Amino acid sequence: MTWQNSNKLYRNLIRNLNETNVLLEKLEDFNIDLDNIKRLFREDLDGIKDFDSILDNMNTFFKVLKKVINEREQLKSELKIAEQIQETLIPDEAPEIEGFDIYPYFKAARVVSGDYYDFIPISNNLMGLTIADVSGKGLPGSLVMSMVRSVLRFESRQNPFPSMVLREVCKVIAQDLRPGIFITMVYAILNTVSKSISMVSAGHNPVLLYRSSEEEIMEIKPKGVGIGIGDEKFFEKHLFEEKFFLQSGDILFFYTDGLNEAMNEKDEEFGLEKVKDIILQNAEKSSKKIIELITEQVDKFRGDAPQNDDITLLCLKTK
Repeated sequence: MTWQNSNKLYRNLIRNLNETNVLLEKLEDFNIDLDNIKRLFREDLDGIKDFDSILDNMNTFFKVLKKVINEREQLKSELKIAEQIQETLIPDEAPEIEGFDIYPYFKAARVVSGDYYDFIPISNNLMGLTIADVSGKGLPGSLVMSMVRSVLRFESRQNPFPSMVLREVCKVIAQDLRPGIFITMVYAILNTVSKSISMVSAGHNPVLLYRSSEEEIMEIKPKGVGIGIGDEKFFEKHLFEEKFFLQSGDILFFYTDGLNEAMNEKDEEFGLEKVKDIILQNAEKSSKKIIELITEQVDKFRGDAPQNDDITLLCLKTK
């Protein structure tokens, strides 16, 4: 290869690399080591025979690479919009209810989440509480969860029976779920006057109930299967409702499995017993403080390991 061709090929490579690197820098998580590539290119230049073919292939390669980068940048922009939309669907804060201290927490593992929590006013003295989890993370999970939110809010209006509400949700949602996709959720109705809770579970994690009078934690898990596991009749057959009363100082703690299944660098799980211990040791504190202590311990336990699942918490304390 002549010196002129070598120099032309070298300049073409560097121009393409520079243009590509500018695009990659927008993605924040990619970068090209230009100096190293220049060094390798100089070392291998003498072995190149077919100048025109090399030049054509190089230009084609970088053209495709730049297209892929631009498409990914567009996807990031669209995901940002999806994140903003989801933020509008999840309550920023808990409602203020006399006699109760309520605090929620939500942290997605990706840009958008398949977790969901909500507060749904039903009547003057009835408030719906829910927490849910789609089998999967990211954009697909968030799309399913937005559908669940809409149907649940519609079916909950003026309906004081949680089992009836969840049956109707299943009837609408299950037929539109793809095979392998299912939803676990807890739906409870709080009577703010009698301080009673009526609760159903669609195969979700047990809710933790701290009894102040006994200083013990119980696991409340009404029988039920996830929405999308079996047909509507199967779901209804296995759905059972539980009712109990809250007393002063009692704590009701809802969570998704991103909490107890949070993993550290050794692939060890955080576990539910640690959560119970934190609640037992800090039961006199506010709902917000209890959740802050739990999430601090989860972050400390996880260390440098990435968050492997969405985490959603909801703590209700009776004053």
